[in-house]
Amino acid sequence: MKPFHGKIQFRVFWLLFLAMALSAAGLAIRQSPLILGLNLLLLAVLAAALFQWVNRPLRTIVRSLCQRDPAALAPLCEQDTEFGRIALLIRDSFDQQRQLNAEIQERRRAEQKLRQYSRALEQSANAVIITDRNGAIEYVNPKFSETTGYSQAEAIGANPRILKSGQTSREQYKHLWQIITNGDEWHGEFHNRRKDGALYWESATIAPIRDEQGIITHFVAIKEDITQRKKTEAALHASELKYRSVFATVGDALFLVDTQDGRILSVNPAACKLYGYTQKEFLSMRDTDLSVATKGDVRELSRLTSKRLTDQPHRRKDGSVFPADLFVRHFLYKGRKITVAAIRDMTPQKLAEHRILRLSHFYAALSRTSAAIVRHAEPQELFQQICQIVIELEQMQVVWIGFVNPENDGFQLVAHAGMAPDYPHYLTDFPISSEPSQPASWSPAGRALRQGTPEVDNDFHNDFQDDSNPSAWRRTIQALGIRSGAAFPLRRGGQTVGCLCAYAAERDFFDADITGLLASLAGELSFALDLFDHESQRKVATERIQHLATHDPLTGLPNRTLLIDRLSQAIHGAHRRQGYVGILFLDLDRFKTINDSLGHGTGDQLLQAVTERLRACIRQGDTLARQGGDEFILVLPEISEPAIAGRVAEHLLQALRAPFAVQEHLLHVNASIGISIYPVDAADPPTLIRFADNAMYQAKEAGRAGYVFFTSELNVQVSELFTLGNDLRRALEREEFVLHYQPQIDLNTRQLIGAEALIRWQHPKRGLIPPITFIPIAEETGLINAIGEWTLRTACVQNRRWQTAGLPTMPVAVNLSAKQWLQPHLENQVIDALQAAGLAPRWLELEITESLLMRDTEKMIETMHRLQVSGVQFAVDDFGIGYSSLSYLKRFPVNRLKIDQSFVRDIPVDPDDTAIATAIIQMGKSLRLNVVAEGVEGAEQLNFLRERGCDAAQGYYFSKPLPAEAFAQYYKRLSG
Repeated sequence: MKPFHGKIQFRVFWLLFLAMALSAAGLAIRQSPLILGLNLLLLAVLAAALFQWVNRPLRTIVRSLCQRDPAALAPLCEQDTEFGRIALLIRDSFDQQRQLNAEIQERRRAEQKLRQYSRALEQSANAVIITDRNGAIEYVNPKFSETTGYSQAEAIGANPRILKSGQTSREQYKHLWQIITNGDEWHGEFHNRRKDGALYWESATIAPIRDEQGIITHFVAIKEDITQRKKTEAALHASELKYRSVFATVGDALFLVDTQDGRILSVNPAACKLYGYTQKEFLSMRDTDLSVATKGDVRELSRLTSKRLTDQPHRRKDGSVFPADLFVRHFLYKGRKITVAAIRDMTPQKLAEHRILRLSHFYAALSRTSAAIVRHAEPQELFQQICQIVIELEQMQVVWIGFVNPENDGFQLVAHAGMAPDYPHYLTDFPISSEPSQPASWSPAGRALRQGTPEVDNDFHNDFQDDSNPSAWRRTIQALGIRSGAAFPLRRGGQTVGCLCAYAAERDFFDADITGLLASLAGELSFALDLFDHESQRKVATERIQHLATHDPLTGLPNRTLLIDRLSQAIHGAHRRQGYVGILFLDLDRFKTINDSLGHGTGDQLLQAVTERLRACIRQGDTLARQGGDEFILVLPEISEPAIAGRVAEHLLQALRAPFAVQEHLLHVNASIGISIYPVDAADPPTLIRFADNAMYQAKEAGRAGYVFFTSELNVQVSELFTLGNDLRRALEREEFVLHYQPQIDLNTRQLIGAEALIRWQHPKRGLIPPITFIPIAEETGLINAIGEWTLRTACVQNRRWQTAGLPTMPVAVNLSAKQWLQPHLENQVIDALQAAGLAPRWLELEITESLLMRDTEKMIETMHRLQVSGVQFAVDDFGIGYSSLSYLKRFPVNRLKIDQSFVRDIPVDPDDTAIATAIIQMGKSLRLNVVAEGVEGAEQLNFLRERGCDAAQGYYFSKPLPAEAFAQYYKRLSG
C-alpha cells in the first residue's frame, strides 16, 4: 500500500463503491420490496462495519486524550493504520509534553536555588565581593557595606584597592594575585581601612569563577571582620606573656602537677635552682619524689587540700633536706584538674629566727646591764654582775673584765665568769699587753687596748695555727674550747683603760649585730665608770640611769619595769571603780624578715616609726611599752566594757596597714595582738601579761594581722562584732538596707500628718537587724556618713513616689547623726537628695538630737538657716534627755519638739515623767513649736498627751514602723 493510503481508507472506498453499485442496480432494474429491503439491510451492515472501523479507534484516542494516559494507545499504536500513526503521534506528543514539564520543573527548581543563593549572599554574615577578571567590583552584599562603610553604588565599578590601609605588605598582594590567577583559592588576612578611616582586620577567602569552558571570568571573595578576635588574641597573648613572665620570674618555686596521677607538668626556673633538677628531669618525676617520708607518710602535692603547710621536709637532687613552706591550690583547666604549688625554702627563715632569738637574749642582757648599773653602787659588784649576765648567753664560754695598771703597764682581771672547767687558771697564766712588739698583744684584747676599737676574731683555729703565734694562746684556745672571741675597750674620761672580753664555742659567733650589742654594753659600762669617777655628776647620772631602767633606749617607751608599775596602778583604780583594764600584747608580723634583709639600722628606724604611729592611736592615759625586740604592750585603764579593747586593737591594726617610708624603702608591717582583761582573766600584772602573750600567739596561728581575746567568750563576742563590722562595709554595695516608716498622727483630727524614716539592716544570714545594733559600729568605722546619705536619698525618693501614687503630701522625717551634721557638705548633700528625687524641700524634715544643740556651732546654725529658707523643716529629737534651755532652742530654726519615749512610757503613772512631759509641751507652746510624743503605746498615754495640748504622736498604739508598701496600705485603711 502507498504511504498516503491505509487499510481503513481502502475498506471505506470499497464499501462506498459497493453501496453505489447496489444503488445503481436498483435503479437499473425494477426493484421489488424484497430487493429493496436487502439493499437497505446491506447498507446498514456496511454502515455498521464502517462505524466499527472508524469509531473504535477514535474513542480510544479521545479517551487517551481525556485521561492523558498514553498507555491506552498501546494496542492502537501496534496497528499499521492511519489511526495507529495518529496514536503514535499522540503518544510522542505526550512524551514531549512530559519532557517539557520535567524541564520546566527543573528550571523552576534551578530558579528557586538561584533565589536562595541570592538571599544567602544578601543575608550572609560575611562580606561577599565579586569582581571581574581585571578586579573591577561587580557585586557586593549588604554585609560588605556594613563592614566597610561603602555603599553598593560606591563599591560597584571600583577596585578592592579602596580598602587598602598600607598595613598589608605588597608581597602579600602579589602572592594573592599569583594564586588566584593560577586558578587556586587563597586564604589569608588583611589589615584594611574603612571609609571613615578606621582600621580593621578581616579574614578572606578568594577563589576564581570559571565558565563552561573552564576559563576564569570572575573572582569571588568571602570576608569576615575579625577585629574583635584580633583584640582578644592580643589580650590573650599579652596575658599569656604576663603569666609566663610572672611564672618565670617569681622567686618561689612553682609547680604545676596533674592532680590525678601526681605527674609534674611544669616548673619555673626558681624550682630548678632550689632542687637542683633540670626542667627535663622534673617532667619525668612525680610530686612524691620531692618530699621526705615522715613515719611512712609521703606528702603528695596533688592530694593536699588547698591550704598552706609549713615546715615540710623536702629533698634536693644532691640529697640534702630542707624545711619547705607549701602553698597549694587546685583549679580546673579544660576539664582537667591541675594542682599549683608554691614552695619556699624556709632554711634562711629558720636561721633568721634562731638569730633573732639570740639577739633578743642579747637585748635582754643589755637591759639587765642597765638595771645592774642602777642597782650596784660598788664597781666590783657591777663588773661581776655584768660578766654573769653575758656568760648566760648561748654558746658563750668565757667572759672577763680587766683594766690596765698605768703605773706598770700591767693588766689586771677584776671580774670573770665562764662555762669551761678551770678557766681562771688559763686567764691568769696568759699575759695581756698593749705593746705591739709583745706576743701578748696579738690576742683580741691586746689589739683592742692598742687601737681603742672593738676587735673580733671569728676563727681562732685558722688564725693561730702557724708557729709565729704564742704557744700559750694556742693552748688556751684548745683548753677552753673556744672558736671565736671579741674584745671591747672600756673608757674612763675618754681614755681606754680596760677591756670587756667574751669568747664563744661557735665559729663566726660575733656577727655585726651581736658585736654592736656588746659594744653598747661596753659603752654602758664605760658610762658607769665615768659615773663612779664623777660624784659631782651623780644627780644627772642617776636620772639617766633611772630612765634606762624604766624606758627602752631605742623607742623611748616604758620598759617592763615601768609597765608593771603602771599596770598595777590601773588595776588598783579599776578595783575601786569596779571597771575593767585591757592589756594588749602586740607583736609585729614578719619583722625579722625586714631586719635580716635590710639590716638592723632599718629595723630600728621601722620600730621607731611604728612607735610613733601607735602613740598617735592611743589616749593620753594609756601606757604603751616595748617588751623587747618587736613586741609592744598597751595598757588600757578605765574601760567600761571588754569589747572596747577589741575596738582599740582593730584601730591599731588599721593604723599599721599603711606602709612605712624608711630609708627609701616602702615597708608593709602587720601585727598580731593578744588581749587579756582585768578582772575577767586574772588580777595580777604578770599573769595578765602572760595571758595576753598566749592570746597573741593564738592570733598568729589564726593567720596573723588580727587579734584574739584570751577568754574564749569575749573572743566570740568581739569576733561577732568584728564580723558584723566587716559585713556592714559591704551592706551598702549589696543594697541590704531598708527603710521602715512610722506614721505620725494628729491627736485632734486623728489624721496622718507625717512619717519618720527608720533604717533597718536586712542581713542575708542574721535577718532584720535594728539600728541600735549596727549604728554604733557604723559610727566607729566611719560608715555612718555613707549610710546617712543613703537614708536621706531613699526617704526623699519614697516620699515622691507616695505623692505620685495619690497619698497626701506630708513631710518625712529623717534623723541624721551628729557626724553627719558636722560634715562640711551637709547642705549640698540635702539639696542634691531633694533635686534627685524631685521632692519639694517643705516635705523633708531633718531631726537633730538635743545633745548636738549644746555644741552651739555657728557653722551648723548657718547651714540650718539656709536650708530653712529653701523650705526644709527641722525637729529636735529625743528632747528632755539633755540639758537644753530656751536660750539654746531660740538660736536654732526648729519647727517641732519630739518628747523622748523614755518620758512617755510611764505616764500618767510616774509623776516625774508626767511633770517632764507637761513641761516640754508647755515649753514648746511658749516657743510656738509643734510638739510630738514618741513611743505612745496605750490609750491612757494618748488621752493625757491630748489633754495637755500635745499636737501629734507616734508609737505602737497607732502602728509599728512599716515597709513602704505596708505604709501606703495603712494610709488607705486609715482614710477609709
